[in-house]
Amino acid sequence: MIDSYLPSERSEHSDPAAARHASDYYRNMGKIQMTGWAKVRAFTVVFLLGQDEDGDATVATITLANTDSGWRQTNAIAEDDTFEVIWTALHTGGVR
Repeated sequence: MIDSYLPSERSEHSDPAAARHASDYYRNMGKIQMTGWAKVRAFTVVFLLGQDEDGDATVATITLANTDSGWRQTNAIAEDDTFEVIWTALHTGGVR
């Protein structure tokens, strides 16, 4: 899971407990499908919808950067106002 991040961000995600928590989070989402994406400067924000066995839905986003070694996850725009607008729209039904 750590290898999915940009090399410069891997140390931020190397804590075993945090990695286990992230792994459990995605595993518990159940069946995951991509519902859309948005370009924010050089990054692509992917919208995910997970549905567990009970039918409970979870919405998540992943920000990706296209690198020479392929797509890598990043937190580069986590504090960016544009990302906050996208996140809010996604969770209030404003993203289509």
